[in-house]
Amino acid sequence: MCIRHTQFFECPSKEGPPKQHQIKKNILCSDNFPCHEAHWEDRHSYYHCMCSGCSGEPPGVPHEKPYQEQWVRDASQFDAWSKNYIQSLSRAVSLWIWSQHHNHEDRVSTKEMTEMYPAFFYERRCKEENHKSSKCGCEAGGPIDFLYNPAMAVRRHLTNETARALERNPRLQSPDAKEALASVQKSLAVMCQDESRYFRDGIAREPFFSAQAIERRRQTLARTMTVAWQNVANDLSNSAGTDISSWTDAHTLIESQARRRRGLAKLMGEIILFDSGISSAKFSFVAEKLALLVQMPQWRASSGTLGVEYLVNVVSRTVRTEEPDEPFGKLIAQAVAYLNVKRELWNTAMRSYNTRRMLFEKSTTPISGSALGAMHGDQDGNRGCGFCHIGYWESPSVRSATGRHAMAQKAWPMQLHFNMDDGEPAVRINNCGHHFGRSCLFRYWLAGRSACPTCKTEPLEPVYRLVESATRERLTPGPMSLFIGDR
Repeated sequence: MCIRHTQFFECPSKEGPPKQHQIKKNILCSDNFPCHEAHWEDRHSYYHCMCSGCSGEPPGVPHEKPYQEQWVRDASQFDAWSKNYIQSLSRAVSLWIWSQHHNHEDRVSTKEMTEMYPAFFYERRCKEENHKSSKCGCEAGGPIDFLYNPAMAVRRHLTNETARALERNPRLQSPDAKEALASVQKSLAVMCQDESRYFRDGIAREPFFSAQAIERRRQTLARTMTVAWQNVANDLSNSAGTDISSWTDAHTLIESQARRRRGLAKLMGEIILFDSGISSAKFSFVAEKLALLVQMPQWRASSGTLGVEYLVNVVSRTVRTEEPDEPFGKLIAQAVAYLNVKRELWNTAMRSYNTRRMLFEKSTTPISGSALGAMHGDQDGNRGCGFCHIGYWESPSVRSATGRHAMAQKAWPMQLHFNMDDGEPAVRINNCGHHFGRSCLFRYWLAGRSACPTCKTEPLEPVYRLVESATRERLTPGPMSLFIGDR
């Protein structure tokens, strides 16, 4: 279930008391298509800190924890949403499992590939425009897609790994195979276009879940799976009776089938753990749905999702008593390894970012409207920023550096909707006395050299040493590309 996240911040004002600024952003879940309108969740968060428009900090950087949160959701829609969500994930999982046994020349056919091709298309498609996966330049579908939704990124990664293995298959390079696959892709693209299966209201970056948040979800999943497996064990015990001699090969087969279904549920749950587009309430609901798959089909109600039931049936039939957890364990390891690499990349970038941010805070001082007016004989305190040449604290209804349309000119992509009372506050560089808008100056420092844009004066050496000592991170010059974007 996708989330509309409205954030309320307390930002500086010309008069002194903080004013509330509001940012609205859209966080898409990892489903193949944007959720139906009735399935969206609304989240309202309240912070004591500045918004990214005033501070200049990229929206994908974690804020302080909100002091108040409100969620609005329609619980009656949970079941309908979960069927769509699990259906799309089961289609992808079917593809990954299928590829484990059909990536050799003698095991794959054009017919099989055309049947599985929709999963390739849906997992790699652009959610914003009708782009071919090989030509999509959207940031949410590129190398840093994990900054938008890690679950969506790992699904695309596993699908790309499958595609690379199959692309080496000579059978799929024949003219007939290429023509058949091109026809399927064209039909799917036309369907998405005709049914408007794109989301054009802007997708926001979302910080990685904290390790604590992931662990809470993992514990929820583990508890749910433990209960599901205990139910299976109890059913088998009741069937076999207390006499161990009553345990037959049929019981062993049923237990092995249940183990494989549990492996399937764990794999799907591991992907969903990292879905930043669903709330914890939604995650718990989906975890319960996955736990039902562990039960023997004849002893549980149908999930109501054809794709899931088909996948469960296939998994149950392909029993390998010597390795019941494969290929699920291998796929889980691939997903975890991918996410660990991305998380380390993010953590490394955040350490450098926090060091640069501390340097900025130690090297600048906020200026109030009255102080700014006294400095320049401008009693209204509306003297303009040296970057954007717009008055500090000016209303966006007139023109503002932090207005929605001006955001397109910023050094980092701002795919959000802004609703603000005022513009950015002013700050003074301590070492030289020049002042600029905080947002403009901070982005300037992120994009390159930490120095005054006017006189090129850098922070004093003691400030550098203090910051590096406090953060245990060496300050390095140059742009921070992960935060300033590439456009």
